[in-house]
Amino acid sequence: MPDRAPVVTGASGTFSASTTNRAARANRRIHPTTGGFSLVHRLNLVGDDGARGSCVFPVSGEIPATLAAEAIGQLAAWVVMARAGFHLRPLPGLIGLVELAGAAPAGRTIELEAGIEPFEVAPAAPVVVHGRARIGDRVFVELRDCVSILLASEELDDPRRLADEFAQLGEPGRLPPAVALDDPVLAIEPVLLEVRRAEPPQLRAELLVPEQSRILDDHFPRKPVLPASVLLDRLVRLAAVLASETADDEAPGEGRHAPRSGDAPIRAGADDRAVVRDVKLRSFAPAGARLVLAVEAQIGRRGSFATRALLDGRSIASATIALTTRAAP
Repeated sequence: MPDRAPVVTGASGTFSASTTNRAARANRRIHPTTGGFSLVHRLNLVGDDGARGSCVFPVSGEIPATLAAEAIGQLAAWVVMARAGFHLRPLPGLIGLVELAGAAPAGRTIELEAGIEPFEVAPAAPVVVHGRARIGDRVFVELRDCVSILLASEELDDPRRLADEFAQLGEPGRLPPAVALDDPVLAIEPVLLEVRRAEPPQLRAELLVPEQSRILDDHFPRKPVLPASVLLDRLVRLAAVLASETADDEAPGEGRHAPRSGDAPIRAGADDRAVVRDVKLRSFAPAGARLVLAVEAQIGRRGSFATRALLDGRSIASATIALTTRAAP
């Protein structure tokens, strides 16, 4: 399918990334794009039922696959917001399945595909998205049945800034966004509080959301909150910690994810493979929040874990995580 400039017909007219570049350049001084957590590099093809695009993480090292899942969601969000004249934006609440097949190597172009089921452009209307991310022929992230609700964009961001950034996605030769991968949000690590080896094995850890960061400034400008993709990555890592700690063939504390106590953080590998199901995102984790992450092994389902994130004792997110083999180097 040949590439063309993104064009979306919505409730407020037709939006073309190629024809709105002049207005975008005029507005940039007033509405700058921070790039703090804008992961989509380019929109290649946009239609009524989805889009294709790409992203690049321009640094060395490995990138958690959950960030590629986030990029799929952002790709779909651009199409939905353009159809709504940027006055409404989707926020995910339920995700049926996210399959993570290892980390994404930095510096490689990640091809994104997002399919969008027919939806009504109206406040509180549901939007269902499916998608995948691949490098070459290898699909390393699969996203299914991601259900979002349309909310007023102005609660979280400036609609004019969003329209400006959408226009930039169609500019020839556009450089990848300056994703702040050394940002405090992406550097946060859970601190182990407790491991219980008795049936069912359980683990609890604390995760402190930074007060300030470029990513929080961009997610979202008017309501800084922890991206769900970062939270899910930490839950996957903790599931790997508990799996290693309770493995039959390893002595306590001698696995590759040996637990730590006190103020020592847990740094599990970014390339753990997992299938994440039944994700429920009930509330935001605001800047400065102190979260408790709970992981419990599911009896009779080896490698499967029930996970939750709690804020002030209240569950704000949950998911079932099934670990598979680790990604090949």
